[in-house]
Amino acid sequence: MTLENDLITVWSEIIETDIKPQACRGWVIFKHGTLVLVKEECTGDLVEEATKVMQEMGPVHAGTPSGDFNVVKCESLPGWVVTYDCPTMFNYVSDQEAGPNAEDFMIGLQGRSKRQSDGDTAGECEVVHAETIL
Repeated sequence: MTLENDLITVWSEIIETDIKPQACRGWVIFKHGTLVLVKEECTGDLVEEATKVMQEMGPVHAGTPSGDFNVVKCESLPGWVVTYDCPTMFNYVSDQEAGPNAEDFMIGLQGRSKRQSDGDTAGECEVVHAETIL
């Protein structure tokens, strides 16, 4: 199984069980694992809409709300979802990535680092998957 397939499987499960999005028409996964939900009111192409969100909200700026995060234990998988001030952007950190006895702060930094990696390349972002919610 490839990393892309792993990301799709993980996010499919988390979206269905943990996030349960309301008023979203689809979702997009970027290269480093950042998930962006695309709201119903966005009428453009899913990838284009998610890329706009990533360009605007993906880069992390220390000392601003973009650097803040919350860590939520997943119900569906062994790991955590990291949430941000942008309510449609998420990262997953597995228990294997976090390591034993990981604290929320360190887990959040790991998730935020993935987001930063995707945000730094948002102008030339690499999307690994886009899916419409039916």
